[in-house]
Amino acid sequence: MVIKISKNRVDIGLEQLQNAELKNYSETTVTANSGTAYTVDLSAGNVFNLTLTGNCTFTFSNAPASGKMGQCLLFLVQDSTGSRLVTWPSSVKWPSATAPTLTTTAGAADILRLVTVDGGTTWLGSTQVSNARSLQKTLWAWGYNNYGQLGLGDVTNRSSPVQVGALTTWSSVAGGQLHTTALKTDGTLWTWGYNPYGQLGLGDTVNRSSPVQVGALTTWSSVAGVDVSPPPSNRTNFVAYRGFPSVGLRGLTSAEIVW
Repeated sequence: MVIKISKNRVDIGLEQLQNAELKNYSETTVTANSGTAYTVDLSAGNVFNLTLTGNCTFTFSNAPASGKMGQCLLFLVQDSTGSRLVTWPSSVKWPSATAPTLTTTAGAADILRLVTVDGGTTWLGSTQVSNARSLQKTLWAWGYNNYGQLGLGDVTNRSSPVQVGALTTWSSVAGGQLHTTALKTDGTLWTWGYNPYGQLGLGDTVNRSSPVQVGALTTWSSVAGVDVSPPPSNRTNFVAYRGFPSVGLRGLTSAEIVW
């Protein structure tokens, strides 16, 4: 069998494939906070992992030309406040002409799929998963706690895991020898524990025994621990949070996330 490939066609034996168009079926994820208005731009990606940080009005842009299918998957995660509402454009059509009611639980998520075949004039929406509680992420701590590094509001050591507060919106955690740093799903940064060198980033050298937000930014993306003082011998503390795969910490603080 002879195969010939030219600019406009592929010849395979006696058969021809003409004017073929290659399709890209890969998934590109966009992660962002929604604010009060968000445009789902299909030129940027087709999977949108969005934390709802306000009652949000959605719009859509850059759909494929009419006659070609365009689709996107929306992961809509409630922030630590919860009860965020969504407004859809009239171009989005839902089953039974009724838009889905989103979960109101902080940290929970709804997963929606939207498809268009007419260039974005009409979008057909469907709910894939509702109230996905597995996306909730709780923070737990135990062990040595002489400077409040467990974040439990005291300096009492713990011999078994204790939940840090009641929030379900932690996304990652890291620590030094005697302090802890964590991110929430809304992109805010939090620290607590030993602070003689200002390592908590709070503008002072006061120790903290509970999580305190660092500034007002909501665009933090990762955290890492730094060792700044010699550890007491034979002293260990651990921080763990449930919701995502494992991550490790440096010094006396360790963390893992269980899905």
